[in-house]
Amino acid sequence: MTPEWKAKVREKLEGRGAAAELARQLGVDKSLIGRMLSERQQTSKLVDRICELLQIEPPLQPVTDGDKHDELDELVEGLTEEQRHRALQILRAAF
Repeated sequence: MTPEWKAKVREKLEGRGAAAELARQLGVDKSLIGRMLSERQQTSKLVDRICELLQIEPPLQPVTDGDKHDELDELVEGLTEEQRHRALQILRAAF
């Protein structure tokens, strides 16, 4: 969970009783919401469900330049020629 994502969740929970309602919908104690949004906690199994309930995007974890290149190389290496062509089309359309 990124600090930006936690800030979005806090923003959505500004209304009175919003955190308690989210906890109820998740089936957890309200105190878990506060602990989850603390600086110390980095992950939670509830992230996807919270995103769904609050209608926010999931957190994007930062990736280092080395990680990006390594991961991209590994992904491309395992693709067929047709898959590479399709991936290139998707990337071009995205940018």
